[in-house]
Amino acid sequence: MITIWKSAFFEGHLAFHNSFSLTVDILSLHNNAKWLLTNIYGPCTDDGKQSFVEWMKNIVMPEEIDWLMVGYFNLMRSPDNRSKPGGDVTHMLMFNEGISALGLVELPLLGQQFTWSNKQFEPLLERLDWFFTSNSWTFSYPHTTVSSMLMEISDHTPCVVNNSTNIPKGKIFCFENYWMEHEVFMDVVCHGWSIPTMQTDAAKIISAKFKNLRRVLRVWQAQLPV
Repeated sequence: MITIWKSAFFEGHLAFHNSFSLTVDILSLHNNAKWLLTNIYGPCTDDGKQSFVEWMKNIVMPEEIDWLMVGYFNLMRSPDNRSKPGGDVTHMLMFNEGISALGLVELPLLGQQFTWSNKQFEPLLERLDWFFTSNSWTFSYPHTTVSSMLMEISDHTPCVVNNSTNIPKGKIFCFENYWMEHEVFMDVVCHGWSIPTMQTDAAKIISAKFKNLRRVLRVWQAQLPV
């Protein structure tokens, strides 16, 4: 595969491309996690739309792959994706059929309902840009969202895919030097260190002893007068 970019955090390799799409195989240089990013540019003609959806329906993607499929599909999913009456219902049904065939999960767009404008007086607004993931992605990255930005020059609204991970932060144990001057400090330490660990491996025993000692010291410290 061709390396198309590399940063301090990610490395991207070209995995596939055709007239509709470009897919990059992405590797995290932090934890070696791998996922696929497919960027779509949908055709404008009726024949092109049909060919595009047929291609979509025939993609074979393993269920365990973390996959993000985003871009300008140039298709709507329902009449509500248009600010004025109209739209080709046949194309909508065809598009939804392709999405269903792939088992894609739509990422909701936060901020704006539409992503395209014809920039006319009393403009026509449509939702033509979409963001989908595989089922596997929803488990690996459950906090993925899409936010719209301000439309300035382009007739499309820029959008940002955000992914965050909630990692619970443990309470930091801070040892205070003045504890050692307390008359019962050594008794507390001896008690914490002597608590049975129920471990047999030497490394696990020492780790468990430090955890017990930390827990006992916290309880003791909480009872000290302020």
